[in-house]
Amino acid sequence: RHEVEACASGSKGSKRNTEDPEAAALAEILSMEPAKPRRTLKQLEGEKLERDTSGNMLFGEAVDTKRQPHVTLAPTPDLVAEVKKSLFGESGVEAPVVETKPVAEAPAKKPASVMQKAVEGAMFRFCQTTHDVEPEKLQEVTHVGVYPVESATQPGYLVVVWQSAEKCAREEFLRGCEFALQSAFTAMNVNGRLESGFWVQLPPVFFTQWAEQNAVFNFTGAHQKREVGIAFFQTEEPLPKPMPPKEEHGMYSIKVEQISTEFPVTFKTFIHLINNNRFFLYLRNGRFLQPEQKERLQKNHLKSLYMKRVDLENVRQYMATTYLGGLVKRFKKSA
Repeated sequence: RHEVEACASGSKGSKRNTEDPEAAALAEILSMEPAKPRRTLKQLEGEKLERDTSGNMLFGEAVDTKRQPHVTLAPTPDLVAEVKKSLFGESGVEAPVVETKPVAEAPAKKPASVMQKAVEGAMFRFCQTTHDVEPEKLQEVTHVGVYPVESATQPGYLVVVWQSAEKCAREEFLRGCEFALQSAFTAMNVNGRLESGFWVQLPPVFFTQWAEQNAVFNFTGAHQKREVGIAFFQTEEPLPKPMPPKEEHGMYSIKVEQISTEFPVTFKTFIHLINNNRFFLYLRNGRFLQPEQKERLQKNHLKSLYMKRVDLENVRQYMATTYLGGLVKRFKKSA
């Protein structure tokens, strides 16, 4: 009985113990693992704690064990710096402006005119070449064949050179070229009229070099074992021509300014006195018009000199001689 009562009293005592809240809490604390010691503020500030992770934070420490790993974002590029780099290179600094002179381009070669094509075709058909013989080269020339070209757009003188000792051979060559050229001008509708040709005497000159510097176009060929030179010299104004008479006296006139002082005239020239309507011989054939004479005529308002009809051909050849001869003199002076 005493043992039963002791057991009963023991069970009742234990029941009371479980019902005591303070005792239960004390027993629970004693049964737990010892808590970690609290850290001081100095310890917290000394440590590099991550503050940008997910989860709740306690004393600067993340308590979310499933947080995502920290990712370091690349810095956002500077748009202004990128634009400068694209414009001015890696340095991003604008380079100083350096003035550069434009490179001179080689002058474009002008396409051949209709006249040039006509002349080339005519000379190719006329010239008689010998392929197995080297043609005799052109030397310094003093006589050239001239064909005046009357045109509203391309006035000038077409010149041919063929050196032969025989006068009849030169005349045959001049007439043969004339026929071939006039036929080609007509067939190709060249804007100009080729007049009949003639020989003129010029100061000695090497034709090829002279033509290269002064002619609109030029080329060479061969005829009967001799080299042929062809060139077209264009004038700035229409070819000068004597004016037909307006009165019954029958005298042709030419402007004083068109008479050269560098070459002798090849015709007789007259002055006209209006008061008595008479003509007086002023220059004979082969004489020079001196510069002071020309100036005096212009001061006295004598604008024209006169010649007879029989000298019209001489005037035509004289005009060609003074124009081409003047080109030769200037060419030789500049050489």
